[in-house]
Amino acid sequence: MSKILEVIKLQTLDYMQEVSFSIDIGDIFCIFGNNGSGKSLIIKSICNIFQYKSGNIHHYLDRSLYGICMQFPEHLLFKDTVYEEVMLITNSHDISLSLINELQINKDLSPFYLSDGQKRLLFLYGILYTKDFIILDEPFVSLDKSTKLQVINRLKQYSSIGKTILYTANRKEDTLISNKMINI
Repeated sequence: MSKILEVIKLQTLDYMQEVSFSIDIGDIFCIFGNNGSGKSLIIKSICNIFQYKSGNIHHYLDRSLYGICMQFPEHLLFKDTVYEEVMLITNSHDISLSLINELQINKDLSPFYLSDGQKRLLFLYGILYTKDFIILDEPFVSLDKSTKLQVINRLKQYSSIGKTILYTANRKEDTLISNKMINI
């Protein structure tokens, strides 16, 4: 296995515990913990969105190959139509139309009118198609049981072809797809 990320004694805030872990190509890695335990801050630190207190983060993969979907994808909407939003994520007309058709969404609709689950799927599937290291904050929130199973199968499928998944979860049942996990 080839290492793509190594986190050493990372402490995000004074009262948070230090965490250390490494992720290899093809891993499905879960950061598990209760609400407020610091899972999102770890992800934000990895993505250089949050300035952590101490520790080291070593990236062994070009960051242009990172795709991230934070917990509230509605905070990431910038465009007027679903098509424009998906194009921003995928940068591909064919992938965008394929994804929109798969999710059965009107491409001319404002993305603000989508359900939380639809917004999450647009971002999640868009980055799965186009990135190699997928970082997901609570990816199963707002998904019904059937859609959650579809997402799980897709994550496993993409992992099997060498894409790497890092995600957070606060429900034990959501950790079952991971092959590596840290409990914080």
